Amino acid sequence: RANPWIARIDAGKVFLAKGTWNADFIDELSLFPDGRHDDQVDAVSLAWEMTYKNKPILIA
Repeated sequence: RANPWIARIDAGKVFLAKGTWNADFIDELSLFPDGRHDDQVDAVSLAWEMTYKNKPILIA
């Protein structure tokens, strides 16, 4: 589920600012998929899918 956007991070196409406000997310991401929690990874995966996989809706 996280492969599409993690692959973009690995390719240098996505950047994440490091700060105290996102330290928990970075920790969770670094332990994924073997970590205890994956809620934030799931949320980003869903947002990524909604943003990049869905075709735009055309309202006529």
